[in-house]
Amino acid sequence: MRSCAKTAERKSKERKVSGKVFKFTADLLNKYLQFPSAKNSLYSSSDINQCLIQLSLSQHYAESGLADLSEKCAPSSKVPTGRTFRGRIERLAEKQIRDALIQANDQVLLILRSYSIFRRRAVVAIDYTRQPFYGDPDTKNVIGGRQDRGTTWGYTYASIDIVEAGRRLTIYSCTVNQFSEKAEIVRKLIFEARARGVHISLVLLDRAFFTIDVIATLKSLSVYFIIPAVKNDKVKEAMLNYDEEQQVKRFTLGNKRKGAAFNLYLYKRLADQLPKKKKLTISDLYFGFATNLPRSLATRLPSFIPSEYRRRWGIETGYRMQDNAQAKTTSTNYKLRLLYQMVSVLLYNVWHYANFLLCRALKKTFDKPLLTLTRLAVHFEGFFIGGLGPPRH
Repeated sequence: MRSCAKTAERKSKERKVSGKVFKFTADLLNKYLQFPSAKNSLYSSSDINQCLIQLSLSQHYAESGLADLSEKCAPSSKVPTGRTFRGRIERLAEKQIRDALIQANDQVLLILRSYSIFRRRAVVAIDYTRQPFYGDPDTKNVIGGRQDRGTTWGYTYASIDIVEAGRRLTIYSCTVNQFSEKAEIVRKLIFEARARGVHISLVLLDRAFFTIDVIATLKSLSVYFIIPAVKNDKVKEAMLNYDEEQQVKRFTLGNKRKGAAFNLYLYKRLADQLPKKKKLTISDLYFGFATNLPRSLATRLPSFIPSEYRRRWGIETGYRMQDNAQAKTTSTNYKLRLLYQMVSVLLYNVWHYANFLLCRALKKTFDKPLLTLTRLAVHFEGFFIGGLGPPRH
């Protein structure tokens, strides 16, 4: 009986929190995201925003998703056709979309900041995420890359995320195009995170950022960083001279004319980590990290750097969750794609906000989500169709 009572209490609080967050999200979009319309328009900005939330959380295309939603709703509900929905969105300028969603996301961060989420210094990660594109590669903002899901072309976005349990959030994201320089992207993301009150203790980046310009930029910004070392000839030479008593070496990437100096931490792989092949190379036996963390860490806490770097997977998990909160489209209209991407970031942070509130209501520590994104989507759809009243029987 006690177990049943606890389950009922949790469900009640889950619904209450979801209702509060649903209204908060709708009000937030209505405040910042206004869609131009004619005086005799059937659909208000609020109608479009409500449908945008539902399309995103259901991961549907506009045509089929809104048709399904219309069938679930009462005849008086205002659900536009996919064509009308897209037409209203495409009237907005790209800058209007970007500014509106940045401001909306900042409001979520501001509320969480009021709960002292940003009081402690944070471990953050910077990375790129790519959405495959199958059309004309000359389309605006489409850039080439590695083969992925049948194409080498895609839209790319960079973001900076807090990757610690209990406060995983996307602080800022931006578009990457063919003119973007990695070092400048890194500089911009760190600047934007600091502007939002994030005190950075450590920046984690993947090996694609192992460049002279990125490392020089990170050092100029006075932040600690960890980047896996790309196993070029100089790094391999350092691995050949590996000394278990002195795992850290002072290393310079580049040359005297243009280079970046840092500490190179080298680690020998354990037997169960070695690839299963007959002939092992030096690259198979060792791995390394570029960092400006103190050399004393290598002797005092030999496992610190690898264990800290594992937190970077938090940003990869975040990208997967954002994919689960993004509407689908085959359109080449970049404004539509940008809107869908930025709304997915907003909903990801809103989901964490909902979990934070639920943990407070249940008097539990927020170290992992209690409310799944799927459950939040179910609640949101229920509120959209039936309102914020008691569940219908």
